[in-house]
Amino acid sequence: MDNRYLTIRSENAKSKKKRIIPLNDTLYNMLETWHDQNPDSDHVLIHLGKPLEYFQHPWKQVLAGEDRRISIP
Repeated sequence: MDNRYLTIRSENAKSKKKRIIPLNDTLYNMLETWHDQNPDSDHVLIHLGKPLEYFQHPWKQVLAGEDRRISIP
């Protein structure tokens, strides 16, 4: 998240094009908080020591308040 931008590598993007997304204060602080939970990782969202590759269903659970392992600040 260098310089408050999130980079989506082309191989991970639906369009297969590299994406650079500017982060507002709220999102940046949330991602920093999550990253602080695993400071030695290059990834923010990890599970069992591996980066999450698919998180649509788990993300819906977080947003619905059904997953208590992750809190949204």
